[in-house]
Amino acid sequence: MNEYIEEADEKGVKILVFPEMCVTGYVSSSDPDSTEYQWAVESAETADGPTAKHFAELADETDMWIIYGATETIVEDGKIDTEHAYNSAFICSPDGEVTTYQKITPVEGSWCTSGETPVIIDAGDCGKLGISICYDTYSTPELERYYSAMGCNILINPTATGGGWSQSNMPAWEEYYKLRLESVASRDGFLIMSSDLVGMNGTGDSAVKFPGGSIIMNAVFNGASYLAG
Repeated sequence: MNEYIEEADEKGVKILVFPEMCVTGYVSSSDPDSTEYQWAVESAETADGPTAKHFAELADETDMWIIYGATETIVEDGKIDTEHAYNSAFICSPDGEVTTYQKITPVEGSWCTSGETPVIIDAGDCGKLGISICYDTYSTPELERYYSAMGCNILINPTATGGGWSQSNMPAWEEYYKLRLESVASRDGFLIMSSDLVGMNGTGDSAVKFPGGSIIMNAVFNGASYLAG
């Protein structure tokens, strides 16, 4: 990620989006005794944790918005939930500040607690960013409609789409990803920045393959237009 940020800075990038759970690795589990479940919770950090601080410093140094996916610690009434975590997007501003968005419709299993709050980021000259993780984007149209109504012109979508336990399913997952994003772009008038995991994630029985396919897509009168990817 450090190397990507350095390359992006050299190219003058203003907004850099990494995939869903890219720091921790993607986890789908409802077994509290499994290594995967425990890792998702144990690796979680707060918005002022060491990982967020690291990328916030880089965002400040490069004058760039850096957005990445990771698990986030749940703190309620001053107590840390040691059995659950959020699937979150960490948004690091060019001023070095960190905002987090918790996935509202998680499908990762019982380790993951649902968030409740849409997040809109005022990105200055870039406009307003609406944050929506993976399944939030594809199956919660109310969220995008809310962002559109509130004046967001860019939808940020960290995702882990196309995880294929069976390789024969991969083309179907990729088509699902493509068509849902085109629908959102056209319906709500967004530019969408969607960053997907790619390659193998995990080992053994928990191994999952992701196809990538990250895109930047604009909405035009006669449909969605791919600007990149």
